[in-house]
Amino acid sequence: MFKLTKALATAALALTVFAGFSSTAQAEDVVKQARSNDVASEYVLEDDGDFYRKVGVHTCQITTGVEEFKISRHPNDSAMVYFMKGGDLWVLHNAEIPGHGQCPKASKKMILPDIAKAYSKMRYTLVNTIKTTIVNAAMSTQQNGLFVAWDNTHAVFQANNVADYLMNTCYGTKGKVYNTYVAFVLTDDNKVIKVKGKSPEKSVVDNNNTYESLQEFKAANKVCTDY
Repeated sequence: MFKLTKALATAALALTVFAGFSSTAQAEDVVKQARSNDVASEYVLEDDGDFYRKVGVHTCQITTGVEEFKISRHPNDSAMVYFMKGGDLWVLHNAEIPGHGQCPKASKKMILPDIAKAYSKMRYTLVNTIKTTIVNAAMSTQQNGLFVAWDNTHAVFQANNVADYLMNTCYGTKGKVYNTYVAFVLTDDNKVIKVKGKSPEKSVVDNNNTYESLQEFKAANKVCTDY
């Protein structure tokens, strides 16, 4: 009986130690390298939501309460980083290196509130190709589903009553069907908006058909197949 109890106690201790290691592993800081034309060399998000960038030898705090962040890889994007704070989407712009070894002022701005979620992921997407005017897109829960796409400085396309959106994986790829559209947006009335990559103002709505999902739209229209 003693041997059994001791064995159980040892197993329980092992599980406790393992759980402790697992908890520590999940709470690690997130470190990402900055874009090549960024004043900062890297960004760090600590497990408590404190957000920093490294400028020279200095570690400079940007803000607190950050949930996640993404580095903009589009060379013409004036935003260096996109980050989630309080459920809202923010951008951080580049900065000039100040004198006397100080940290640069964090030029940040909230660009869209109440970002939607799907499968535990926040609905915002960065566009890395320089072949498009649009550098990022996001979906908010406002206005019964609000889709917004931006160029390097301001919003260039938006739609209300949106149920879903998908970025086009073959945008800019020669010989592929629908390669001039950077994204597809599904409205609440099952219509699809095809968002132009270089001229967002020329985006069009498919008024002749309705679709239950964007996957159905892609299959029916042979999106990204060869001409």
